[in-house]
Formats: sequence, structure tokens, C-alpha cells
Amino acid sequence: MTSGRLNKIILIADDCELNRDILEIYFGGEPYKVLLAENGQQALDIVIKQTPDLILMDMQMPVMNGFEATKAIRSYEKKQDRSPVVIISVSGLESDSEKEEIFQAGCTDLIVKPIRKNILFEKINKYLNTKTATA
Repeated sequence: MTSGRLNKIILIADDCELNRDILEIYFGGEPYKVLLAENGQQALDIVIKQTPDLILMDMQMPVMNGFEATKAIRSYEKKQDRSPVVIISVSGLESDSEKEEIFQAGCTDLIVKPIRKNILFEKINKYLNTKTATA
């Protein structure tokens, strides 16, 4: 087990409780600290208070959607001179124009729903330079 993994914080921002629960189960055997947000505003508030290493951002949420939240996070990082956090869009969107909109908002990468555990951990390992038991 790599000690660096113990300090990694992953924020899950999704309005669907079932999706959050499934992702929490995926991370159950992994040594990451998992934070949860039900909407984009909560995700932004968490980013301001803490510094997650990676965000899994649903794009369709109430209060503040994932596009708005990602733009707000990028703006906040710039104002605070913070390094950009990895934001992976978790979306059912599949058209090229929608994918382009996701990246224009400031997302680092994209996972299309339904989320496959092996794809999720491949991306996490890629961006956090970690190896998980499941990948």
C-alpha cells in the first residue's frame, strides 16, 4: 500500500443518492478519503474549505449544475493561485458538442454513465499516479 494514497481526497458530486452510494461502494476497499456533494454549490463549498485531489462531477444537478460548478471552481483556483484539481465529468452525455462543452467548462476528463469500475479506477490511477487493488 502506498502511503501517498492514504492522503488522497476524492469528491463525488452527484444529485442522485444511488449514484453516490454506488461510487462509495466502489471506494470502500480503497484508502481514499471520500467527500460527498449533492449539487454543484455544495461541491464548490467543499473545494473552498478543503482541497480534493480529484472530483467526480455529475453535469446535471440542481442548484448549480456541473458545468457551472466546474467553471466556478476553475475561477476560484485562478483567484487563489491554486493548482487545478482534476475534475472528471460523470455524464450520460455522448454527442461531440456536449463533450466539447464539458471540456470548455474546465473538466479534465470524461466518464460516460453507466460507470464501469475498471474504467473509473484506470482514470483515477492515471491522474493521481496511484495503483489501486481493483485496477
